Amino acid sequence: LWNSSSLHVCADGGANRLHDYLVKCSVAVDDYLPDFIIGDLDSIRDDIKIYYQNRGIIVIKQDTGWAPDILKAIHICELFFHKIITDKNDAEFFQQFDEVGGLVEFTQKAVGEIHKANKKLKILRKMKTVMLGGIGGRFDQTLQTISQVYSQHLNCNDIILVNNLDIMALIPKGTTYIKVSNYLKDDYQFKGFNEQKEKSILGTNCGLLPVFQPITIEETIGLKWDVKNYQTSCQSKISSSNALHAKNFIIIKSAMELMFNVEL
Repeated sequence: LWNSSSLHVCADGGANRLHDYLVKCSVAVDDYLPDFIIGDLDSIRDDIKIYYQNRGIIVIKQDTGWAPDILKAIHICELFFHKIITDKNDAEFFQQFDEVGGLVEFTQKAVGEIHKANKKLKILRKMKTVMLGGIGGRFDQTLQTISQVYSQHLNCNDIILVNNLDIMALIPKGTTYIKVSNYLKDDYQFKGFNEQKEKSILGTNCGLLPVFQPITIEETIGLKWDVKNYQTSCQSKISSSNALHAKNFIIIKSAMELMFNVEL
């Protein structure tokens, strides 16, 4: 994931988790330096903040209660994706903004204008974001993360959530084909970890989750318990503890957006 990503942003305390995880795995921390750290900075430890600042990492304080730190991190990604800024070392660009939400307000306005222009020109540019550790902790923060997945989907940003238990993504309305890859190649290796054996990356357990509103899943193909014209909501029934059955791909046809998770 790290090597295939063009930008790496830590949301506040995410810097602690990145640093501590690498230390725990006996991996050189300096081999995986984030490009930015952003948030209200109430969670990042002082020693971690100083560690990254000493290595030239730009730490941005944006202290506003109207935007969660996860959204502030997404805004950094948007600035680079839309080429509003291109230099990762341009600290002066970020210093011009008021710490109380100045960067948040600027990004929302600038990106909003770009989306409006693209829509008028019928241009579709989608940003793809992988988010580590946004789920599985405090329940309110987990719901905030899932809320951002939905709202960002409307803003042409597809977010995939990954933690140590599962991978989760939004399934758009309509027909979605999901390729199922159960194994990585024999020569798979992650710098510093020396894993060269065949390694399973997906389990079998999965769920179709109507987080946003009651929906009808028109049909699924490739699950252990396929459904058809399945009305589901958080107030009634949910297809949890389902399982992948097909070897190559699965198909989900849904009348509205829903979340889909697969066990790792």
